[in-house]
Amino acid sequence: GNKDNTERTIALVSEFLGSGFELNPLSDNYSDWDLQKAYKDMTTQIRKNGIENIELVIANNDDMALGAIKALQEIGYNLGDESKTIPVFGVDGVSSAIKAIKAGYMAGTVYADTSVLAEICLQLVNNFDITEKELSSLIYVPIANHTIIVPYEPFATFINYRSPKLLK
Repeated sequence: GNKDNTERTIALVSEFLGSGFELNPLSDNYSDWDLQKAYKDMTTQIRKNGIENIELVIANNDDMALGAIKALQEIGYNLGDESKTIPVFGVDGVSSAIKAIKAGYMAGTVYADTSVLAEICLQLVNNFDITEKELSSLIYVPIANHTIIVPYEPFATFINYRSPKLLK
């Protein structure tokens, strides 16, 4: 597996469970951050499980979310009609995902603060031997065990996707 993928998935599942959602994952495929692989994986899941059993798609990056949307659109879903939409969420806030959200094809993404990411990179390049404590005091983000926690902001269409089937 991939560390980022694993950590994002654990955080997401914890939030869902903590918010009262019941999860019954049909798949936990890792599509290698690739739109085409995610498209193939989603096509397989639709064929294997049936579209009627898929309530939500969460991808650990926007390209994988867009690949899932491509597969859904081929069978008439996620074309802008709320009554025929499977909510799809991604991570990164790339422009193609923002456009898909505005068009009604995608439910949301988590947008990374690129200015903070750039500042972190600059500090690390210019201060190779900087300690975690020093870096944290310069950029004001939490750092633990060589992991920098960069703040994210949600970007979503605010449609109530809380299906009664998902709630405990």
